[in-house]
Formats: sequence, structure tokens, C-alpha cells
Amino acid sequence: MKLKNLFFTAITLCVGFAALSCGSDDDGDGVDTGNTNTVTLGDAKNAGGAVQFTLTTPLAAATGSTEAELTNVYITDGGKATFEVTDKKDGKKYYKTYDVTVKDGTYSISGIGALSKTTLSAKTRAESKEHLTINVILNIAGFGQLTFRTDDPVGVIEKTNTLSGGTVLKYLARTWKVQSVTIDLDGDVKVFKTITGNNLASVRDEAIRQGVSFTEEEKAAFNRVIDNIDISTTGIFTINYTNGNSDAADWRWIGNLYDQFKINLKELGMGNKYLADDATVKVEFKDKRCNLAFAVKITGNQKYDATFTLNLIAQ
Repeated sequence: MKLKNLFFTAITLCVGFAALSCGSDDDGDGVDTGNTNTVTLGDAKNAGGAVQFTLTTPLAAATGSTEAELTNVYITDGGKATFEVTDKKDGKKYYKTYDVTVKDGTYSISGIGALSKTTLSAKTRAESKEHLTINVILNIAGFGQLTFRTDDPVGVIEKTNTLSGGTVLKYLARTWKVQSVTIDLDGDVKVFKTITGNNLASVRDEAIRQGVSFTEEEKAAFNRVIDNIDISTTGIFTINYTNGNSDAADWRWIGNLYDQFKINLKELGMGNKYLADDATVKVEFKDKRCNLAFAVKITGNQKYDATFTLNLIAQ
């Protein structure tokens, strides 16, 4: 079995810890549920500037794989640009995230090029009013180096903030750093364990010290470090790793209390017997911190309600 993503790796850890007869009376880290009065966050780096550009016609790579097509570009509240590249063969999507500087309709992408937005008049536009001029070089896992460029502006559908949420959305939509990861099991056995840092190898090593066994393939899957979590008002949730790779999926609020949201794990290839395609994520704030708690049900020889929590601080 290949463990290709953070959440599946974490669930493997949950199942491993479930074999242990250990427990804890730990009460958590004191983050206030749903209490935004304690938040001390300013505006995100690109607050009010988030936008999703969907190409009306996918753009084939000018150099590199002939199967790669640029399909979406997301400019986020946190000052990131996430590129979505689709494999024509099977429709699989790959993501890559970079820092972006926005000025006068030009999106300068750190180290790889730029995008420029042009608004064409009704008389000259062919597909849509908004167009992009694209000149970027991306290094995408699965494809290698790809060049996307246009001689003439290409049509795009532009989507800005479509999510409600008021002050909570303002606080949530930004770039976050991972301070620690917490595994909490409640059921046939009880386990509470917090691992400091953003290096998943530390999570693996702690599990091994607790007596959890992994295959060599599973051990290798923990060799990743989370650089940041980026959440946008346009509804994209991105996990960016220090090796340059990214995972991304859609997210949406549950109800109108703005303390829980759904994330489409299937888009990340994460739907499995432990995780529903739509996972529920609880949001908690305090000061400059945010906790994202992913609720999981584990079934098998024993049953558990598991919570996998990312403990974050604003970047």
C-alpha cells in the first residue's frame, strides 16, 4: 500500500497507536473553541486579493510532457500562487505552490515567471472577458519541468470570494505554519499524543518508540516535512511540503456557525475505509493560533473515534 499523503499517513499512525494499551488525562492545549474574541491576527498578506483563474481551454505545456495541461491558477489570501496541472491521460491533478507578489494586474511568481491579467472589451473577447498572459516554468512531481507560455492572452473564468464567514473567514484565510500534530483516540482504548514540529519523520519515530510497527514503505512515507497550510476565501485548501510538492482540495463551511468545514479528501486521493470522502474539520482559534481537528472513525477489531489535529500558528 502506498501512503501518498499526510492524512493517510496519520491514520496509519492512529491504527498503530490503537494497538497500544496506553492512555492520558491530557486536557489539550487550551485553544478556545469558536471564540474569536481572543484572536490577535491582522490582515493576511494578500487580504482581499484572492482569485481563482480557470482556463476556458486547458493550456498545453510548451516544453516538457505533452500530456500536461494547465487548468487552474489560484492566487490566495496568504500570498501564494497554486498551479493545477492535469494529466490528459487519466485526469489526475497535480499541484505546485509558490510565493506571489501582486501589483497592477501582474502576478509575479517567485523564481518562475509571471501572469498578467487583461480585461478585453466585448467587441474583442472571444471566450470570456478576463484573459491571462502566462509565462511560467513549473517543476511538477510526475512530470518534471514544464513551460507554460502564451503568445496572446488566453480566456479565463475569474472567481473571487464565494464563501461567507465574516471575521472567522478573515482569520482563517491565510498561510499557517504547523507547530505540532496531535493524535487523540477515544473508544476501546484511549490515546493522546502530541508531537512537536512539522516533520512527519518525528511522528514516525515517536510511534516506533511506542512500539508501533511499520513496513519499509510506510516508514518512507513519513519522510516529508510540512512547509505550510494555505487556506483561501475562494475555497481551496492547500498543504505545501518543503520538497516543493503540494496537495490541494476544495473546502466549504458546515452550517452558519463557521466553526466547522468539510474538505473533499477524494480530490486528494484520500478517500478510504477510514476517511470519508468528505471529512469534517473543526476550527479553533486563540491569539495567533488555529487548530484544525479532522474527525475520523476507525473500525476493525476495535472501534475508535479519532481526531487528528494540526496545531497551527499564523505565518
